[in-house]
Amino acid sequence: MGGLSYVLENAKGVRIWAPHVMEGYLRLRSKAAKAELVLVKGPRKLDEGLWSTGSMGRGIKEHGLVVATEKGPLLVTGCAHPGIHRMAKRAARISGGRLQLVLGGFHLGKLDAEKLSAVIEVLESVTDSVAPGHCTGKNSTETLLSAFPRGTRLEVGLSLTF
Repeated sequence: MGGLSYVLENAKGVRIWAPHVMEGYLRLRSKAAKAELVLVKGPRKLDEGLWSTGSMGRGIKEHGLVVATEKGPLLVTGCAHPGIHRMAKRAARISGGRLQLVLGGFHLGKLDAEKLSAVIEVLESVTDSVAPGHCTGKNSTETLLSAFPRGTRLEVGLSLTF
């Protein structure tokens, strides 16, 4: 929430799409920042070429951002606590086709080899490439990049064109 706090303090009047379970945390903060808070429960269109996966997960609720590009849709995640494979499957369903890229935190740092292999199998069925970032874990990142040769590490300063 550190990044969002910064945005609310410095960019008044923005629109925030957040999982519905965050209403209590965000209602007063968004009002103080004169921001529009839009609570998201299920998958929904946010704007032209932008969709939310909808609130996902049993414990920590998150949603991903599906972005339409000229080359095809991509999925942007935070930490993917609900499961990067589950989020990618939903994003592909929402976009109506295969994803070009899944990027963000994948939350795979402590996954054993067998479970990681199952996650990769699902990802291979819905996306052409990956860009794993924070909370993915070093070993999981290496394994993902081996499975997706066109993939890249998501790092500060990385520039991608779509």
